[in-house]
Amino acid sequence: MTDIYGNRPINGKDDGLDEEDSQFKEAIKDLETWKTKVEKADDVKARLILEKLEEDDAKTKAQEEMLVCVEKQEECQKEFSQSINALQDEILKLGKRRQDLLDKLKRYQTELEAKRAESTKLKQKFKIYVQIPDTEVKFWGQNKDEREDDSQLIRGVFSISQRPTVLLQGGQALITFEEERVASQLLKIPKCSVTCDNSFLDTKPKIITMDPAVKFEVYLDVSRKKLNVSNVPSTMSLERMADRLEMSFSKPSRGGGEVDSVEYDENTGTGQITFLQPEDFLNAQKK
Repeated sequence: MTDIYGNRPINGKDDGLDEEDSQFKEAIKDLETWKTKVEKADDVKARLILEKLEEDDAKTKAQEEMLVCVEKQEECQKEFSQSINALQDEILKLGKRRQDLLDKLKRYQTELEAKRAESTKLKQKFKIYVQIPDTEVKFWGQNKDEREDDSQLIRGVFSISQRPTVLLQGGQALITFEEERVASQLLKIPKCSVTCDNSFLDTKPKIITMDPAVKFEVYLDVSRKKLNVSNVPSTMSLERMADRLEMSFSKPSRGGGEVDSVEYDENTGTGQITFLQPEDFLNAQKK
């Protein structure tokens, strides 16, 4: 053994004591080193524990936030599903309403076609195919003091009546009596004898149904100053043709007079001449 405090050898061996002393110092040094490492390891461990606790808190907070987000997502998904269902119901209602409107439209179109066919049939039934004869109408002038405003139109109303017609077939005849009682008495007789070429023919009287009479009125307005012309060839431009018409109808030698305005349609070849004085209109009309 050695004296640690005095560093003196007990057994008198200095080399052994020095070696042991050196090893002891190295052991102390290693102990201090490991002690320092242990302290550092404890610090690292404490720091890691603190970080782990913080991470656990953050994880717990993140989980709570995630749960809140999941709940919000579920609520949003529920609201979205409700909105989709409401929209689908609305689409179904609109589709049904559209189909109802299409069915109603088809029904109305069918009714319209039926009405048009009926209208066409009635027009054909009451249409007058007889040519109305031309009638010359002579207008007499008034005194200057009694004459109305020259710009006013001459208005006339014509009543046209169509007599009821009966379509006869072979071997039939239509007889009209002056008195109704005569026809009533003949209708009561089952047979009537008619003399024809020294022979007697038996005829049977029969009541007929006649179409209703048609009566309508035609309203006619005659201008005092405007004259229509037709069959005007479109060989010139619109302005030149209007000027040519004005020059032609404004010459007194040709029965014209002072022209107020000229309108010409090159597509239809028609024009309208407006005179300042009614006398010029009458003279041009005679020509």
